[in-house]
Order: sequence, then structure tokens, then C-alpha cells
Amino acid sequence: MNGIVRFRERDDAPASDTYKWNDPPEGTIGASVADMDVHIAPPVASALHDAVHRSSTGYVKSHMRGVADSIADWHGRRFGQPVDPSLIRFAPNVVNGLIQAATVLNPARKRLIMNTPVYYPFFEVANEVEMAQVRVSMVEDDGRWLLDLDRMDAEAADGGIILLCNPHNPTGAVPTRAELEGVADIARRHGNPIISDEIHAPLTYPGHTFVPFSEVAPDLADRLFTVTSTSKSFNLPGVKFAWLIAGSPELAAGVDDLPVMLTYGTSSFGPAATVAATSQGDPWLDELVERLTERRDRLGELLAERLPRTRWLAPEATFLAWLDFRGYDLPEEPAAVLKGHGVDLSPGVIFGEEGRGHARLNFGCSAQTLELMVDRIATALEG
Repeated sequence: MNGIVRFRERDDAPASDTYKWNDPPEGTIGASVADMDVHIAPPVASALHDAVHRSSTGYVKSHMRGVADSIADWHGRRFGQPVDPSLIRFAPNVVNGLIQAATVLNPARKRLIMNTPVYYPFFEVANEVEMAQVRVSMVEDDGRWLLDLDRMDAEAADGGIILLCNPHNPTGAVPTRAELEGVADIARRHGNPIISDEIHAPLTYPGHTFVPFSEVAPDLADRLFTVTSTSKSFNLPGVKFAWLIAGSPELAAGVDDLPVMLTYGTSSFGPAATVAATSQGDPWLDELVERLTERRDRLGELLAERLPRTRWLAPEATFLAWLDFRGYDLPEEPAAVLKGHGVDLSPGVIFGEEGRGHARLNFGCSAQTLELMVDRIATALEG
């Protein structure tokens, strides 16, 4: 390792003003909010300092060719994904981008088909665009979380947009090419538009391969949006910058025609941070994935040693662990119990009914913080 990735410790002052560190009660380890305890990549830090020095604090257009060029080059380099820069549009965050995409696609049957448990803002996206939530449960098979293609097919026959989380949050599953081809076949058969949230793609672990949905279904480009950002992979959620990749010029024009207040809100620091991350951040990102792999593997060891009744499937991507605490006789949801013992996890039930008895743990932290977190959980549950 090059040693360019630095994790923060809990007493590190720069972290104290973030929601993850500041919202839970004092002394509680924040492991619910999905950002990492890591100092940002040096090229990104330099770019942000330079933007402040230049007083680059004005409004941002929804498309800037130089920024889009850097993003498109990055997609090609990291994922082998050809992207036309002219089809990229900016958004303040991925959830806003999903709302923009759903508004443009706007099928006659207003249904949003999603795979639960799932990143809970997906439910709010459906509410915002006034679409019914159609929840299709993930299935566990042979040590992996899989898409239930049969159920998706049955639901898609009644119309609606298929909203993918690829890689999947909270399970950490990376759908295989065969699974995504199955989704594409469903969409072809029933005429469904598709939105693919691919924000966690850069954090795919060795032994697994992220496949952009656009790669398996180029013939569906006229009804496909990809939405993503560097906010997870480079720990930049506060920079407020994401992007949509429209599958066709017509879809890109549809975004351009949206009401300004729907597309407004991208940070003036977003372009500088994103260009630096996508053009100079590869060595840092490669090392980050190595470090997160270590954290994930150590978490697995700690669970086996200290929390043997906790079930999990090691995530194939993301810095998030989906933990099943149903082996314990708890009086209430695990996150509520553990918050009283100094660990703040995401309640599983907010991701869907499948999450009852579960919680999501963020292991994007220092080794010391991870050890302390598991120690507190084990003390609470095992005594």
C-alpha cells in the first residue's frame, strides 16, 4: 500500500461537525450514516482549496463540458463503460437525480419497482414522483443475495419503472451479468423504463465484477438513466454533486426541460472536486478499496469470535454490512437496543419489512473504531 488513505479516529476534531459524528449522543460511535471516517483524497483537497482561493462560489450549470469529459473518461477507465459526455447532466445528489430521471421517464402506469430491503430514500423517490412502491424482496441463495427475477417479471408485466440499486444497498450484493441480463429481458418483454443507481460501483471488492447496466442493454438506451456520484467512493456527500447519464439525446433534453427548482442545488465546489477525483484519484481509490477489504474481513472475524449468533453475508461492494440479529432474543429492534450501549446503527426496518431484526453497520472507519464498535455490541448482546 502507498499509505495515502488516512482514516480518522473518533477524537479527530475535523469530523466533529458532520451529522454522523455529531448527531448521536456524546460518546456514541456513529455507524449509521453512509459516509466514511476518512480524510479526502489529496488531489480533491487541493482542488477544493484552490476553488476557495479563487472564490469559485457561483452558480453551476446543469452541464459543463470539461467536467462531463472527465466523468466520461473515468467511466471508461474504471468500468470499461463508454459514455457520451453530451448525455451527462448534473444533480445535487443521487436521490435528486433519481427523481429527475423518474420524472422524465414518467410511464403511464405510475409504479416504481425496487428490490427490498433497499436504500430507504428509494421509497421517498416514489412518493415524490407520485408512483406506487412495488417492493420485490431479494432472495438469499448459496451465500449470496440475488434479485428475484421471477417476481420482478410478474410485477413488471403490470408496467412501471424498474429502479435498480447496483451495487445493492444495504446487502452489498453486486448483481452478476446474468442477473442484469435477466432484468434487461424483463424490460424488453414488458416495455419498462430503467433507472440504475450505481453510486457504490467504485467500491466493488476483489473477486466480484461490477457490470454497468448500460453494458448489458444498449438496445434499451432510449429508456435508461444511470445515476451516480463520487460522494460514496471519495467520501464527498457534503460537496453536493452527482450526475445522470441519459441513454439518449431525447432523455437528456427531457432533463433540460425540467423545472429549474427540480434540478437546482448543485454545489459550486462539486465540479472542482469531481474533476480532481475522476482525473487524479485512481491511486487513492485503489488503496481505499484495499483498506476497506481489510475492514470487511476483520469484521467477519470479529463477528465469528464475539457475536456467533449474528448472521451476515460478507458484502461484495460498499462499506456497509447487513447484519441479522434475529438469533438474539431482543425486546426491540437491534439498533434501538445497541444505541443504548453506545453504537448507532441504521435500523433494518427502514429499508423495508425484510429488515426487521436486522441493522446496517458502516465499517468505513479506522481499525480501532471497528474493534471498539464490535466490543460494545458483543457486551450488549453476549454479556
